[in-house]
Amino acid sequence: MDGTRRRLVVVGNGMVAAAFLEELVAGSDGFEVTVFGAEPHPAYDRIKLSSVLAGQCEPESLTMLDEDWYAAHGVTLRAGREVVAIDRERRMVRDCTGAETPYDVCVLATGSDPVVPPIDGTHRGGVHTFRTLRDVDDIIEAGQTSSSSVVIGGGLLGLEAAYGLRRRGVEVSVVHLMDRLMERQLDAVGARVLRGELERMGMRVVMPAETASILGNGRVEAIALRDGRVLDADLVVVACGIRPAAGLARDCGLTVGRGIVVDDQLRTSDPRVYAIGECTEHRGLVYGIVAPLNLQARVLAAHLRGDESAAFEGGIPATTLKVAGVHVFSAGAVEAEADDDLLTLEDTASGIYKRVLIQDQQLRGAILVGDLSTAPQITAVLAAGAHVNGNRLSLVAAPTGEPPQSVAEGLPDDAVVCGCNGVTKASIVAAIRQQGCSTRAEVTRCTRAAGSCGSCGAIVDGLLAGCGVEATAAAAEPDLCACVPLGLHPLRDAVRERNLRSVQAVLEALGNGTGCAKCKIALSYHLDAWWCGDYEEDRSARFINDRVHA
Repeated sequence: MDGTRRRLVVVGNGMVAAAFLEELVAGSDGFEVTVFGAEPHPAYDRIKLSSVLAGQCEPESLTMLDEDWYAAHGVTLRAGREVVAIDRERRMVRDCTGAETPYDVCVLATGSDPVVPPIDGTHRGGVHTFRTLRDVDDIIEAGQTSSSSVVIGGGLLGLEAAYGLRRRGVEVSVVHLMDRLMERQLDAVGARVLRGELERMGMRVVMPAETASILGNGRVEAIALRDGRVLDADLVVVACGIRPAAGLARDCGLTVGRGIVVDDQLRTSDPRVYAIGECTEHRGLVYGIVAPLNLQARVLAAHLRGDESAAFEGGIPATTLKVAGVHVFSAGAVEAEADDDLLTLEDTASGIYKRVLIQDQQLRGAILVGDLSTAPQITAVLAAGAHVNGNRLSLVAAPTGEPPQSVAEGLPDDAVVCGCNGVTKASIVAAIRQQGCSTRAEVTRCTRAAGSCGSCGAIVDGLLAGCGVEATAAAAEPDLCACVPLGLHPLRDAVRERNLRSVQAVLEALGNGTGCAKCKIALSYHLDAWWCGDYEEDRSARFINDRVHA
């Protein structure tokens, strides 16, 4: 070993570990880095597992850092080599092969484990969790012969699993213990709007209902509910949440609460061992969303490079999600209090709901379903201290098809544009102006903005336009709408080339993922013409008279 370089061992090779490695190698050559991953893959985007399950992308497209990246940056990758023990006294980690690797600094990025409730019968064949690429492969294989499936859990993971199975033509029932879906992120109205969208996709929602047991002779045949009902199922996905994977830290004597306890520099109770990601507990909080965890990665990389001012002081309590194809944003408080001012917008026919809670001019909470055009503005208010100035109604503004450039220009530089990956407006603008990014795809490669759920794509396009990036060849033909920045003829060609047969599929593949009343109606009309009626009709894309009188 080069005596001037410290030996850094990273235990875990997920999204946050990848973000940390990129930050570290970009500003330092002072470490000899070895990364251990329990899975036999390089780092990949776990957020998009549901897209693989739904058949919307290939597993290879999820790769964040390929093997060439590790080699090019002198990082030793040991994929499929789970670390099973840490000897803090000897400063060694031991992997599943029995081999030991010494460290000067160790970073734990072990992520989280799926929660499997103590339900009788979870050992039966045909019962799966939904957390890794291997899980997805197993579910896809099982779905090929499944006639009916049950997903236990109506949170984000459960709904994503149900969406993927439904997209593959499998009958799906979602069994949820609580009286509304995603109760940690949505109020009753938002959950009702989401449920309506899911049921339009053909899902069955059973709640409140508790699973008592999984029935079958060797393989699952049905599930029994506590109230006596029995649901047929030859495939069951258990998606009841996650918990910090802190067992390794606990076994080696580190301080563990709900997660591995860390300070503002992400140090554990051992000053030579750090932790980042879903496995951590910071100031009593455990984070399950990517944006604040990527901030942890940046802070730790800066700290290890010698920046004594680098500190993680918590993340903005906001999350951007794509739930079964429906865009959802949730920040702060979910339940309203008596003294709250409520600002709401509700268009259930279009699957759009917005609600903001303000108390004493302070933003307490926000929920957006179906249209996230105001999410960057809300996130900027939270980042600036949550004080609400000016036009409060703009926080729940209806989608208007306003050009994304004008929306983007109104955001402060530190506004988080990509909630999935914690990418700010300033970072995107720097990628455009300093790194020469001229398309959304190039911005995604440089910053990961718009690379996960895709809901911020229109804002990224607006920032490109605001930086003077010239439109491409088809610009002479007017775009269908700001939500779908293509002229009619290029749009038709792209739709037919990609075999897109629903309004939502077009919006996800070629637009901002959500659309507005204007473009949904236009897309429905054109799809009908282009496919001679052989397309998936979207009720929310009808004219209002058609919806009411159908």
